[in-house]
Amino acid sequence: HFVKAILLRLRGDGQGSRRSLERALVVSPDHLRSRIELVSQAIDAGDHDRAGVLLSAQSGADDARIEFLKAKLDARRGKLAEARTRIAAVLRAQPDNAAGNLLAGQIEFQDGKLANAESFLRKALIAQHRQRDARHLLAVVHLRQGSPAKAIDVLQPLLEPGATQHLATLRLAGEAHLQHGELRKAAALFEAARGAKGGDAYALFRLGQIALTRGRFDDGVQALEDAASADQAVEQADAALVALHLYRNELRALRELDVV
Repeated sequence: HFVKAILLRLRGDGQGSRRSLERALVVSPDHLRSRIELVSQAIDAGDHDRAGVLLSAQSGADDARIEFLKAKLDARRGKLAEARTRIAAVLRAQPDNAAGNLLAGQIEFQDGKLANAESFLRKALIAQHRQRDARHLLAVVHLRQGSPAKAIDVLQPLLEPGATQHLATLRLAGEAHLQHGELRKAAALFEAARGAKGGDAYALFRLGQIALTRGRFDDGVQALEDAASADQAVEQADAALVALHLYRNELRALRELDVV
C-alpha cells in the first residue's frame, strides 16, 4: 500500500494516495513511514484535523520527522509560538536540515520577522542550493524589504536555460524586475507567466500596468479588462479600470472646457 501511495502521489492523484495510506495504516498501524507520509499529505491538503489525530496517535515517538510535522501543523493553524519551539528543537539536533530551516523561515515570515526569515532561508539554501520554495520565499522577503536586486539574484538559478519554468518563479521574477524599474524584462517574464498558465490573470494585470506606464493606453486597458474578466479575476484590475475611465472622462471634460 505504501509504495502504491507514493506512485499515486507522483502521478498527481493525492486523494488516491491518501486512501492507500489509510489502508496501509489499517493493516500496519505502527508503520511510521506510512503515517508520516499521510500526515504530510493531509497538512498540504488542508485537512488539519486528520493530521492532528494521526500525530496524536504517535505522541510517544521520539522522531525528528514527527516533531517537524507537528511544527508544520502548528504553523498552518497559526500557532506560531508552538511551531517556533518545535522547529527549534529539530534544528538543535539537525542544524543543517534544509526542510527544517525552510519551515523555520516560513514561521518567521508568517510572524512578520523578515530578518529572521532571511537568516533561516539562507541556511536552507546552503544545505540545498536549488530549493525552489526557499528561493521563492527569500525573494518575497527581499521584495518586502525593498531590495528587488537581491530578489533577482536569488531567483536567477531557477531561470537558467534548461531549468523548468514554474509560474510562481516567473511571477516573482517579473515583480522583482518591475520594482527594479526594468520594464522590458518584467514584461517578458509576465508574458512567459501568462503563457505558462494559458492566460494567468495576475500576469495580465501586470502587463496592463506596464503597457500604461509605457504610454500604450489601449493595450493597457485591454490587458486590464482581460484580467478583470478572467476565471480567477484580479480585483486590482477592476479598480485600475475605474480609475482609467474616470481619467478619460476628466480629460474629455477638460477638452470641452478648452473648446468653450
